[in-house]
Amino acid sequence: MTSTPDKQAVTAAYLGCAATAGYAVLKVAWALGSTLGVSDKAVFEEFLDRLGGPLVALWATVLLALLAGAILLSLVQPWGLRVPRRLRASLAWLGFATMTPVGLLCLGQTLAATLAGNPFPMLTPAIYIWVYGCFTVLGLTFAVTAWRTRNPEAASPPDIRSTVMINHTEGIELRPRHALRIGGWANAAIATAHVIGLIWAWSMFRAVGIEEDMRELAAQGAALPYILTLITAAAFFAFGLYGLSGAGDLRRLPFVHVGLVSIAAIYVFRATWGAGAVADGDGAQIVFAAIALLIGLCYAYGARAHRRPKTAAPTAVAS
Repeated sequence: MTSTPDKQAVTAAYLGCAATAGYAVLKVAWALGSTLGVSDKAVFEEFLDRLGGPLVALWATVLLALLAGAILLSLVQPWGLRVPRRLRASLAWLGFATMTPVGLLCLGQTLAATLAGNPFPMLTPAIYIWVYGCFTVLGLTFAVTAWRTRNPEAASPPDIRSTVMINHTEGIELRPRHALRIGGWANAAIATAHVIGLIWAWSMFRAVGIEEDMRELAAQGAALPYILTLITAAAFFAFGLYGLSGAGDLRRLPFVHVGLVSIAAIYVFRATWGAGAVADGDGAQIVFAAIALLIGLCYAYGARAHRRPKTAAPTAVAS
């Protein structure tokens, strides 16, 4: 007898949570001073320093592991219905696309190097296999859980969804809603790119033209560039939430109209930096400015049409 899709989704979610817990426990042990699985302590400490120290290289990744577990559980637990399923499923598929290739590729490289008698330095082969095995399991369970819960009616009873989703976009045309939705998801993607980019932090800083500024900041504290990047990612994520709230995909956030106007102004102001980039022939900055302008226009268009729901005028009752 085969299990139902719901049971399979729950099993996959719990298996993924076990993988994140296994990874997080190892990182916590290292953060607390353990040298479990460390074959070269000097290389290990140098590696942590390059990543911004234990605060970023260890504790921040523990938080990311907890976030991964929360995403999995939100797809199979009732409290997850407070967040739109599209957002939860998108994060799960993003986790699959990120973790699975990295896990499988690095796991294969580790096994090949170990069998060839040339294991990687810094950690023992067993630890590398453990970490990349957790990545692989987490990525696959992201996909299984998202796929097995793809039927909204099965996982989200209408009466529950009606209580957690508030339609506050009455009177707004579809086009402004679509514009806000595009802007919201674009911000969510930018926020995610910032977080994932921390894996190759200095290459990312170099690509976006802020390497010198970040090195000056790192001179004041090795973790500061990473902390600033996480704060920036959080800001983009907040922008995304306001866009999706304005589109009616989330609960109405406080001061949503003011927020949409402010975000539009910030993006349009950012786009003006592209004027100097055109003169300098800096292609990357021109692209960034164009993207900022498009997102700003999406928010401006949506904010212009966004109004609070209009209440119907009371009708006279015939005596």
